[in-house]
Amino acid sequence: MLLKKSSLLLALAFLVSVCPGCSSSGVRLRPDGTPERQFCPDGALEAMKDLGITQGDLFSILIDRRQRDRGAVVIADGAIESTTTEDYTRLPYGTRLYGQAWTAAPVTVIRYHEALLPDGTRLPFCAVAEEEGHGLVKHANSPRGVAILDDNRAGLRIVGAYN
Repeated sequence: MLLKKSSLLLALAFLVSVCPGCSSSGVRLRPDGTPERQFCPDGALEAMKDLGITQGDLFSILIDRRQRDRGAVVIADGAIESTTTEDYTRLPYGTRLYGQAWTAAPVTVIRYHEALLPDGTRLPFCAVAEEEGHGLVKHANSPRGVAILDDNRAGLRIVGAYN
């Protein structure tokens, strides 16, 4: 047991030394707590193009599919699963979107890297959650590591890279 704990601590120390200032997802963070620029996952732009989805397209999503109600929602740092809320020709109703949330800044950032279509097709994806062209503004009294948002619905903006 002691050996396992020692190995785990060494691995964690190595990860921190490899990427100081990185979040748990390995993405470097800016001083304001937002993640730095990232490229889209390999194949995402081609996969989205095959669906007829292009950079700038906007869709409606339920931010946290586990919290089905409309209204205030609590989002934690880390992995998130969202879903489309309307039936779009190119991105059907119920498409699941897998991503990562960062809540340290006044604006919560959610980046999506994979989609699961209702027919079972998985594809790399490149999109962000937004409200009125910006990230998701959280309540000022949100505890550390979480964001309290006014609504569980947001826009899903297709991007060519994460800014």
